[in-house]
Amino acid sequence: AIDSSASMLADDLEPNRFEAAKDSAISFVEQLPVHSSAGVIGFSGTSYVAQPLTLDKTLIKSSIDNLALLSSGGTSIGDAVITGTNLLINSNKPRVIIVLTDGRSNLGIGVEAAINYANNYNVLVNTIGVGTEEGYFVNVNEAVGPLGVNTEELGKLASLTGGRFYYPQNNEELQNVYDEIAVSKKTNVSLDLTFFLLIFILAVLVTEWVLINTRFRIIP
Repeated sequence: AIDSSASMLADDLEPNRFEAAKDSAISFVEQLPVHSSAGVIGFSGTSYVAQPLTLDKTLIKSSIDNLALLSSGGTSIGDAVITGTNLLINSNKPRVIIVLTDGRSNLGIGVEAAINYANNYNVLVNTIGVGTEEGYFVNVNEAVGPLGVNTEELGKLASLTGGRFYYPQNNEELQNVYDEIAVSKKTNVSLDLTFFLLIFILAVLVTEWVLINTRFRIIP
């Protein structure tokens, strides 16, 4: 049985956050150079490797397409970063993680610990917040409240590991984010594409229902 979480099924992106995220991620993979490896990690309260590092873009895209919302509650962004870092530890080449999430970390390893761990292994983390700035309202056990992205936390994770935080507000902006990252990676590793390693982490979330409307400014 697969739980369909209201958070990633919110329709502030078309057709919903989850499908918009997967479609954009697949498009991103299609832009990667032939000799670039990539992997896929899913997470909610825990993280797991959905696809180990591979050069096979068909496997990567299939893995993203087959991701399903998990039944475990909560969100552990820190666990996802550490799982991604562990896949890259043995490489002495550029290491990049992309974390895409619509939630806030409230379980597992803290973001501070994950930042230190990633920095110890020279892993750059880009973060993407999914969902509009206004958030959305959801009915949970007869209680109604808004859910939003913790932009402060995602901005800190990116900036302190040398990455960037993005907060697209619609499908077009989300796709533009991936286009920008793809172009920058091609430029940065143009002399050594064979050994370029990229971990794409798609946040497959069942968000712990925090009925608080938080709004932060976008962190550059």
